[in-house]
Amino acid sequence: MTEVKCFKTYQEQIEILKSRGLIINNDEQAIKILKRANYYSLINGYKDLFITNTKPTECYRANSNFSEIVALYCFDRRLRELFLIELLRIEKVIRTTVTHVFSSYYGYDHKSYLSLNSFNTKGKKNLSFAQNLIDELNDKICKYSKKHKAISYYNTHYGYVPLWVLSTVFSFGDLNKFYSRLKYNLKKEISNEYNLSVKDFESVLYILCAIRNKCAHGDRIYSYKKDCVSSHYIPVIKYHTLLKLPINNKGPKYGREDILALLIAMKYFMKPKRYNLLITNIENQILKLSSKLTTISIYDVTEVMGLYKTWTELKK
Repeated sequence: MTEVKCFKTYQEQIEILKSRGLIINNDEQAIKILKRANYYSLINGYKDLFITNTKPTECYRANSNFSEIVALYCFDRRLRELFLIELLRIEKVIRTTVTHVFSSYYGYDHKSYLSLNSFNTKGKKNLSFAQNLIDELNDKICKYSKKHKAISYYNTHYGYVPLWVLSTVFSFGDLNKFYSRLKYNLKKEISNEYNLSVKDFESVLYILCAIRNKCAHGDRIYSYKKDCVSSHYIPVIKYHTLLKLPINNKGPKYGREDILALLIAMKYFMKPKRYNLLITNIENQILKLSSKLTTISIYDVTEVMGLYKTWTELKK
């Protein structure tokens, strides 16, 4: 029978954690942290590496300290901040490429480019996808003509909304969907800008979009691979070989759907100097976290992230 989850006061939450073997040196300070982070996000989100047994109840490793869980929580938050800054920049770069290439073929008037002729309509499935996309984009124009200054201006003064203007209200998911509905020749022209095949570009776009959204919503990301509901691997590309990653029956053990995979994907879209600074900043955060861990090793964390020992070679 499923255990009923009842409301607990902060002090009751503290007592539960202590009963499971977690050391809490300062109840008052711990309560202040729980008030800011909430029990579910902090404890349920970051306890896994410290748990040694779950039956009949959870039990923490010997000498596990509340401060270590907080340190891992703060590390993940900083990781999100570092990634989100760069992923937003990458999103803008990709948006610019997609809208430029598309507009060079189909023009600036949405009454013309929002046509089935502009998208892949081969087969009933693609036809349906294309029509749904067109309907969604027309809805966006109607919606944002009333509250988005640029869209309102173009629609009112010129009677049309160029894609490079309309795309400013695209989410990364919208951009991903738009690309997936394009004709193959446009997809190829766009992916060629980043020295990727169409298939590889689509796979890379997926992980960029997925983790960007997790960062924006404050979700846990260091354990991205573990948290995936369904597998979605990036392709095996040159960096997997250059990093000399260990191989299993599915290919490289690391760098397919983890934080290393994200870093490999990001390398295609960032300038070297900025990319190397990102790697250095992550190294510094790992070093900082390492100094605060006593029960587990920093390698337990980097293993979950997929950061194989050669990962910093990405700077080269």
